[in-house]
Amino acid sequence: MKWVKEFYSKQNKWAKAYEGNPTDYHNNKVRDLNQSVGAPPLQVLELGAGGGQFSVSAALAGYHVTAVEIVPDSVKHIRKLCEEYKVESFISIKEEDFYRLDYDAYFDAICYWDGFGIGTDEDQTRLLNLMEKWLKPGGSILMDVYTPWFWSYADGQNMKFGEVERRYTFNAFECRMEDSWWLSENPSEVVTQSLRCYSPADLQLLLKNTNLTIDTINPGGALDYNTMEFTEKVDLSKAMSYRVKIIKK
Repeated sequence: MKWVKEFYSKQNKWAKAYEGNPTDYHNNKVRDLNQSVGAPPLQVLELGAGGGQFSVSAALAGYHVTAVEIVPDSVKHIRKLCEEYKVESFISIKEEDFYRLDYDAYFDAICYWDGFGIGTDEDQTRLLNLMEKWLKPGGSILMDVYTPWFWSYADGQNMKFGEVERRYTFNAFECRMEDSWWLSENPSEVVTQSLRCYSPADLQLLLKNTNLTIDTINPGGALDYNTMEFTEKVDLSKAMSYRVKIIKK
């Protein structure tokens, strides 16, 4: 997983992907947290917090959040938002690899948005075991999981955002979505993220030897690459990802 820090650093540098203020997009995630897990005050752990927009939105709603992020510039932005929105007392910021966290049955909820699948199946299993350790009895995990069927369809798609170009490929053998970014003026400098895609049945296999179980699955949206139109909610068989709630028995 050596690519992680470089990819997200370059993605933010080139496209400002993790800057800006909280929006309705982040507030909707807080609403999902409230409806799926419970109203504040609860102890919430966000893994891969990016620029901190969700963490700040959750703190504004009254949740106590531990935001974990490995990219230094993104951590700076989290601190900036905490000061601007005056939520320093509601947010604890950890600049580190979340595989190195040391908590024991502390959190009511763990949120991992748009990032699960980094590393191997063994890495995902190790992370789920850590999540089990970090959760209080009866606690919940909310996370987004990429589907293999959509990203197989997206294989070979190219996009351009100003001076930034992007290409999706799909590694069918390893069932991984690969997302490459570069600047138009420097196509030789490419950074790529690689995320393992899981069907719900595949995910259930990762949970086999844990005290975690799938509670609910909510399909996300899909982008039609012919029309470039995004549909916010589609059937699971067409979705780019699904949001899963996993509970600790």
